Amino acid sequence: LKAMADRVVDSYRHFLNNFQIQSYSNTTVAGNNAIKIVYSYTDPKNNKFNASDIATIANDKLYVIQYYYYAKSPKYQSYLETLQKMVNSFQIVK
Repeated sequence: LKAMADRVVDSYRHFLNNFQIQSYSNTTVAGNNAIKIVYSYTDPKNNKFNASDIATIANDKLYVIQYYYYAKSPKYQSYLETLQKMVNSFQIVK
């Protein structure tokens, strides 16, 4: 999982303008080990975005939860709590 996440980060460095990692940490999703990467970048119009990717592997399948938001959004903090509730509610079934 970590090797896959490292490859994703390397590709982001090449393809996303002004890519910067805010955090890279271990977490869990649906009781499975996961990696969470929080980062920022700018789009071609020079708008700054923040994003997070949470990835886990279960039943030989990769699951990725991605969240992107405009950095100047005044509701950003309230969205984070909602995002965490959504991630906590994920279940992986066969």
